[in-house]
Amino acid sequence: MQTRKTLAILAVAALAVAGLTACGNGDDNGGGAETVDPTPDPNPDVAVDPDPDPDSDGSEGFTGDPVTLTWSGWDLARGTEFQDLTEAFNAQHDNITIELVDYPNAEWIVAMTADLAAGTAPDLITLRNITDAVTWGGAGQLHDVSDIVAGLDPDTAMRDVYVIGDGTWGVPFRADHWVLYYNIDMFEAAGVDLPDGTWTWDDYHDAAVALRDSGTLDTGVSPAYQHNWPSTVSAFAHVQTLPRVDLWSGDMNWLAPYYERALARDAERLQPNFGAVTTGSLHHLAEFGQQRVAMTYMGTWFMAQLIDPEQNVDDFRWGLAPVPQFDNSTTGLNNVPTTVGGPTGVGINVNLSGDELAAARVFLTWVVGPEGAMVLANRGQTAPLMTDAAMTALTSAPGMPNDELALFALGTRTVGLENLPDERSSILTQIFGDFHTEVMSGSTSIERGVENAERRFVEELG
Repeated sequence: MQTRKTLAILAVAALAVAGLTACGNGDDNGGGAETVDPTPDPNPDVAVDPDPDPDSDGSEGFTGDPVTLTWSGWDLARGTEFQDLTEAFNAQHDNITIELVDYPNAEWIVAMTADLAAGTAPDLITLRNITDAVTWGGAGQLHDVSDIVAGLDPDTAMRDVYVIGDGTWGVPFRADHWVLYYNIDMFEAAGVDLPDGTWTWDDYHDAAVALRDSGTLDTGVSPAYQHNWPSTVSAFAHVQTLPRVDLWSGDMNWLAPYYERALARDAERLQPNFGAVTTGSLHHLAEFGQQRVAMTYMGTWFMAQLIDPEQNVDDFRWGLAPVPQFDNSTTGLNNVPTTVGGPTGVGINVNLSGDELAAARVFLTWVVGPEGAMVLANRGQTAPLMTDAAMTALTSAPGMPNDELALFALGTRTVGLENLPDERSSILTQIFGDFHTEVMSGSTSIERGVENAERRFVEELG
């Protein structure tokens, strides 16, 4: 049984920049109902065993000689989920060995694209963004794994996000969404009510003002923190605005209210301003983890960093809540909040065949299943299949909040995916990125920025 109460998915465009892996497909108009399963079984005749045989090593159907496969990762020197997943899989499979290949984080997409073109890429290809699957799957560089996805547990979130065109180019192994992180000690010292799941963005602003005016924050400590990624504003504007935004209409006016609030927080010194974050190379982990800010909103991957003893994080009480909402229609524990998120996935290099291909398919089935979920949960990360056991492991980790609100924020949400499986998404990403920089830096007004973005939409996508 899955602990997740409700998970609906909206499709949104590629608004992300470095730091957020989010991939997906869905309705072009970004619509979606909060109470329906967004990933119906594409093959209801396929029997799915929700409780795999604990004595099985997952290698059924693979009868070849021992095989070694390579898998692409990044930042391996600091210790990541790639190592944990690889070690667990290798320990459970005597005849299949996964070896990691470290790619530079900043140049990852360029390096991987070059290696795929040259035929020197690893056997298992990590899909950081939906555009990876669009590009490489569309170019015939990945194996179609439609049958694997069809056989997954129906509760697997985002399981069909890599269904693009005539094929399915990977499976998700991580599933993240954005939540609100807050410093309990700072809120209590200031006498400001803790987040309770009822906040709109106006409530978020008001809480920041109350924290600032309390006089209890140390010099240099800000009430809030907003990273400089465009997704921190434009992605939320897209997925939360009501009525739902038609991203391909060319109308950009829906951006204005969200940027007005963001600029107001900068102007009122409620958060480090865009210039300080950018020129000072500020990072959300240092700002929140070292108690330089009282609250921030970030993806669930941030939890693993906060509880990692190897990170330079202070010892303090922190909590989780749903991100602030557009209006009260999606606030409160009796409603379903709308947030931004998406998966990180893995596909199979099309050059694999025979025993190597069979072994790669075993890995994909394992990593998206309950075994892979437990590995991630034990390190403070969320997986597509959050079973009761995985959720218990996640919230039992030292330092993790496990109160009712935290469980609600982790388990109940409508997720708007940041990327569409559309070749136009990369152009739209650039338009939103330039709009964000120009407006947040103060080099242009919101009104003029909207006009420029709409003009570029017509010129480049119309």
